[in-house]
Parts: sequence; structure tokens; C-alpha cells
Amino acid sequence: MRKLSNFERLMILVTASQGRKDPWVDVDLVAELVARGDEWALNWEYEWLDEEYHPKQPIVDETVKIFEMMQHARRSAEELGKPELFAALGFEGFDLNNDDHYGVAKVLVEKLNRFTDLPNASANSHSVASLPRYRQLLERYEPIRRTLLAGSNYGLMSEDQLKELAGV
Repeated sequence: MRKLSNFERLMILVTASQGRKDPWVDVDLVAELVARGDEWALNWEYEWLDEEYHPKQPIVDETVKIFEMMQHARRSAEELGKPELFAALGFEGFDLNNDDHYGVAKVLVEKLNRFTDLPNASANSHSVASLPRYRQLLERYEPIRRTLLAGSNYGLMSEDQLKELAGV
């Protein structure tokens, strides 16, 4: 017997889930993600699916990197007792009208319950300047992240590193 494709596996489990008290898959979630063109999220929800390329994958990857950077900065600032260092980064979500990252963020936060601890993660920034600013932050963050990874454990950022990230 050949290996089933992701589509075949999902269809079998959707069908098998019909009428069950404890369904194999969330039929409504699968339908919504497919209808919206967010099939990439199925791999996040159902780890047993094989990785497949999706046209939104570069946007998903960049959104996740931004979220992870912001989570790291937030945890670091909180641990230092200096929440203003996180606030200085100005994270306000993504622009609904001009940025595909907004839709990805909404799915990650509101449908998949990921990054829910990050303030404004699924917010509409109403600003086309948000994404370019986050990309600048990512450029400053990457060397900091590499430095922290070079040690024996991935630690929190120092006050100086947070200030460097914020560009102050």
C-alpha cells in the first residue's frame, strides 16, 4: 500500500470524525482554513501531516520570527523588571489593509492559539510602516540571538541588548 497524501489523510479523518463525540479532527477548523487559503496552518494544528510547501510559507516564517523575537524581548524585559524596554520596540501588530502578515497572525493567534501571550499579536496596526520597522528589528536581533545561542543555553537578553534591539 502506498503512503496517503495529506489531502487523503485529512479527508479520511474528516469523514471518520462525522458524528463522533470526540472527533479525530476539528472539521470546522479544517473547513475554515481551507476556505480561506490557509492550509499551511493545518501542519501547525496536526503534526502528523507531512510538511508541504505553501505559497504563504515565507510570510508565515517571517511572522513567526517576528513573534518569537517579540516574545524573547518581552520575557527579557519582564525578567529585568523594565517593561518599558519592550514597549520601546513599538509592537502593534500588522496592517490589515497592506500586509499579508496580518492574516497569518490572526490564524496563528485566534485559530491555533499560538503566541497568545504576546500583546497586540493579532491587532491591526493601521500602519504600513509596521512591517518595515519589524524587519529592521529582526536585522538587529539576529546577531543578538546568535550570541545568546553560542552559549550553553539560550538565555534572556540583557538591558543593553534590549536597548540595542530598540535602536536606543
